[in-house]
Amino acid sequence: MENPNMVVTCDDQMENPNMVVTCDDQMENPNMVVTCDDLMENPNMVVTCDDLMENPNMVVTCDDQMENPNMVVTCDDQMENPNMVVSCDDQMENPNMVVTCDDLMENPNMVVTCDDQMENPNMVVTCDDQMENPNMVVTVMIRWRTPTWL
Repeated sequence: MENPNMVVTCDDQMENPNMVVTCDDQMENPNMVVTCDDLMENPNMVVTCDDLMENPNMVVTCDDQMENPNMVVTCDDQMENPNMVVSCDDQMENPNMVVTCDDLMENPNMVVTCDDQMENPNMVVTCDDQMENPNMVVTVMIRWRTPTWL
């Protein structure tokens, strides 16, 4: 990192267990790009949300988070970083992600439907929330019942 002529890639790191690349190193060297695939294959690499926000070369998606327990993405992180997109499907599959109505209203990338709400007890959408946020769609679930006289 002190020598600009040296470029370390993830492939190099994976082939040599003695090389450990941290997020701090990546941030100081624009030639280093770490992708989620690299993270998943190498347990020595740990990326936090703080690192993501400071480095535009790092992009973490929910799919990556679900496969890697070392990555934790919260709604606060998503709101500060446009590269992070969290969907309801992701939330349902990952208990580490909690999305509240307040988060929804501040972030246009988050869309919650009634179906999502019904399957996930952590998500609560009220009519007031819907009125303030056009991205929230609340549908009416109709349950047909056979009349008793038939």
